[in-house]
Amino acid sequence: MRLLVVVAVASLSVAAASAQPLAGERYYMTVFGAQSSPLRLRLTHTFAEFTRTVPTPMGEMVAESHTVSWMPATLRIRPLALRPEPGTNLTLQQT
Repeated sequence: MRLLVVVAVASLSVAAASAQPLAGERYYMTVFGAQSSPLRLRLTHTFAEFTRTVPTPMGEMVAESHTVSWMPATLRIRPLALRPEPGTNLTLQQT
């Protein structure tokens, strides 16, 4: 099965209003979308990766990443289900 992957990348340099960012600290958000060809709703998914980079005193950049990929706990996607079901968050590799 082939998946078409559309990647939209947005750079964010937004800090929380109550906290001041460190000098050189950067925030990034990468949004992914995947679908099958031909289109099947149960094989369509959107997920995001959030990354924060901070320079070390040695001048290196350290990255910290978090993925939001919310799926049904059973991993069986039922787009026409009438009731909510428990979910789980997957890592980028699991997605």
